[in-house]
Amino acid sequence: MKRGIKNFWTHESCKKESLKYTTRNQFALSAPSAYNKSWKNGWLGEFYPNTPVTKPKNYWNYETCKEEASKYKNRSEFMIKSVGASSVARKNNWLTIFYPNDKPIMVKKFKNYWDYNTCKEEASKHQNKRDFRILSIGAYNMSWKNKWLDEFYPNEKIIPRKYPNRHWDYENCKELSLKCKNRTEYIEHSKTAYLNALKNNWLDEFYPNEKKRKPRNYWNYETCKERATKYETRNQFQKNESRAYNVSWRNGWIEEFFPKSN
Repeated sequence: MKRGIKNFWTHESCKKESLKYTTRNQFALSAPSAYNKSWKNGWLGEFYPNTPVTKPKNYWNYETCKEEASKYKNRSEFMIKSVGASSVARKNNWLTIFYPNDKPIMVKKFKNYWDYNTCKEEASKHQNKRDFRILSIGAYNMSWKNKWLDEFYPNEKIIPRKYPNRHWDYENCKELSLKCKNRTEYIEHSKTAYLNALKNNWLDEFYPNEKKRKPRNYWNYETCKERATKYETRNQFQKNESRAYNVSWRNGWIEEFFPKSN
């Protein structure tokens, strides 16, 4: 019998698989085994050269944040262009050390301070919704809650990747699904909404034309054999039914299903 399926993902097979997806997120969601192998071997930078590299866990400490902060003129630019580092720096009160001459950006406002006029005035200080959210989260959340953002930024049509805290009920999940072409795009925009829709079995309603994922342990000898009968060669079987093929390969059923295949 051939070696275990764990050795199926080589550099060539991972590269071939990665070409099916436009982003690392899509690659990770659709082919986790190939993605993990690529990540472990440092191939992702080669497969997606234009995608920013995600920093490893706990990368941002005082020294790395200080080095990153030195690239920017002031804390506003730092917070906009390096969200990860600036978030850690802000949490640990390092911003005043890195930018001793800067005045604090966000001053805590009294209760009910943010109304339509104050939010509009605050929004005018920022070029886009993303900057508004990063630099003035209180005003942004109030504007989002009252649906003023589209008025403040009429020319911006990008769906924000992160949403203010809210309860993802059926109506809100459905509303978001209408803005996303498929489940992959849906989860990229809001993992919380996706998980809630998945938990409540709404995804099949939102995306009726997408293939359903098989339940756990669905692929056994009988189901694999039935699926294999649809193809003339093992190569066709592997290309079109990767999960069924992998289970069959792992259990040594391929030779039985395709005894004359090369």
